[in-house]
Amino acid sequence: MRQRRIGLIAVRLFVLGFVLDSRLGPSITRVFISMSGISKRTFALCLLIVLLMVTFSLDSVYGQFSIRGNVTEADGTAVGVGYTVKAVNQQVSGWSIYTDGKTRVDGSYTDITFIDFFGKTTNVGNQIVLTVVENATGQTKGRKVYTVTQQAVTAMIASVDIRLSGIMVEFSPASEVLADGVSSLQVTVTVQDETGELIKDDSLTLESSKDSAIGDVVNNEDGTYSIIYSPQSLVISVSVADSLTVTSSKLNQSVVETVTLLEVPMVVTMSVGDQTFQADESKTSLVTVTVKRGTAVKDEMVEITASRTDGVSDVGSVGAVAITEMELTVPPIPRPKR
Repeated sequence: MRQRRIGLIAVRLFVLGFVLDSRLGPSITRVFISMSGISKRTFALCLLIVLLMVTFSLDSVYGQFSIRGNVTEADGTAVGVGYTVKAVNQQVSGWSIYTDGKTRVDGSYTDITFIDFFGKTTNVGNQIVLTVVENATGQTKGRKVYTVTQQAVTAMIASVDIRLSGIMVEFSPASEVLADGVSSLQVTVTVQDETGELIKDDSLTLESSKDSAIGDVVNNEDGTYSIIYSPQSLVISVSVADSLTVTSSKLNQSVVETVTLLEVPMVVTMSVGDQTFQADESKTSLVTVTVKRGTAVKDEMVEITASRTDGVSDVGSVGAVAITEMELTVPPIPRPKR
């Protein structure tokens, strides 16, 4: 606090000296020295004493106030560099010195400073509006109103954290799901405006890059929205990513989240209608093959071959496959000789 006060006094002395010199001018200074009969060194010393008396006497009138804090995304993560924090005291304007805040890598922003040499101060109850502007686009991404407290006035500094507007997406039970055409997961979307308030009357649209089924958006009327997400049955050998784009009409913003679609194991089952054949009997039997990858796969290529375990090569023939059903025709099998 003491160093801050000394620094403030030094700044004030410099400014007052500059003002006096620029307004009086060097010619008037020489005339005053000539008329008073004093040396330049004595005049400079007297001027310094006068400036010190003036700055100390006006110290209670001069005002300095600073604001610092952090800027985070809607989900609470640090924004990093690339944002400017501007502050406006709604009750006081026209400061002698004012500086904007610039965000750092860790999301904190440099001190916003209000300094005045002519009686303006930041007082208890003043409302200061802080606005976060994205440097790349010039768009306002966050806003917060801070009311000055007595503690902040005494310390000449306040700490104010700001959270940006945005769309937050959560998946339950997780952000991965089997691509089997049956499994699904719940998507919960939270929408927050630039003041940090939740938006309860938004209109959301969701789009899937893998043409997954998106259920109706249910407004929970508390700033959150629920949607059922169901991927199609996909033939994949490894997990793939589905980009889910969520757009808010109120914010005119979109976010892209990733859902991992997991490989589904293929299950093949076969059933034979009549499994018993008599020797010398010509008979056919219906063979049903079912292929499932979560749900039944209707376009799978199925091939059936017949074999015998008694060493005889005549194994009959397999008929044409009709979707997932096929007939196995077996010729007469001769009776063994006695």
